[in-house]
Amino acid sequence: MTARPSKIPNFHVRRLSRKLAELRTKAGLTQKDPYETTKIDFRRIWRFENGEQIPRFVELNALLDLYGVPSFEWEPYHDMWNAARQKGWWHGQPLRNIDFVANEQEASHIRDVQLTYVPELLQTEEYARRVLDTCVPPMSNNRLSVELASRPVRQQRLDAESPVKLHALIYQPVIHARVDKAQLRLLADRADQANVTLQILPRMDEPHGALAGSFTLLSFPDRDEPDLGYTSEPLGLKMSDDPEMTTELGRIFKALARRSKSPEESRAYLDKLLNQRHLAGTGIR
Repeated sequence: MTARPSKIPNFHVRRLSRKLAELRTKAGLTQKDPYETTKIDFRRIWRFENGEQIPRFVELNALLDLYGVPSFEWEPYHDMWNAARQKGWWHGQPLRNIDFVANEQEASHIRDVQLTYVPELLQTEEYARRVLDTCVPPMSNNRLSVELASRPVRQQRLDAESPVKLHALIYQPVIHARVDKAQLRLLADRADQANVTLQILPRMDEPHGALAGSFTLLSFPDRDEPDLGYTSEPLGLKMSDDPEMTTELGRIFKALARRSKSPEESRAYLDKLLNQRHLAGTGIR
């Protein structure tokens, strides 16, 4: 299994690249063949098909014509091209793991296992600030502000017209590590959403191989788009689109989900903690 740093084109660029390669192959052409008709050098064709460069509009149309796509069927490819050219709100922001954020914004299904802190899509601003304040090396005030400002924007995916599906497994000790009432309430509210499945993974009293670290699996609306797996490393996230690795992460996720409290039991557990906080606040024991 191989893993590589999180440096890949965004979802729309990858999709357009894959479609162009598929069309050329289906037409029985090599990467060098388009030059004779379109004057597009094979090195540009290679970059188009590897997501390193987006063709100009006239180049796109020339390739579609060469590959035998009727002009009345060009619109979906034009839509892909337009989407690939658009820059998301995260573009140019000094965000940690910016490639992860870009892919998270395009995912249709997120499976998240967190053993150290509440998932970022479920964090309150105060909780996020406490997590970011403890980063090593410390963040500058500017970067801290950017990271905090990105949280609610990223979380909008949970409330969008076509919301992302989130299945989060949170290790029980995380819930007891300075998680205040507001954070508990947000978790409970999110757990009530139809597109959010939240399960609490009970504390394990003995070593367990599946608890090697936190990870996130991203799935996309295009069936041909491979899942992306992100594992937590001391210096950031490590990404892999290797099917063998993402399949293995999927198996680990299922195994941990089976060991977790059910969504209903997890919701009841949050209610229990919230009630305890309420009683403590009123002085009742």
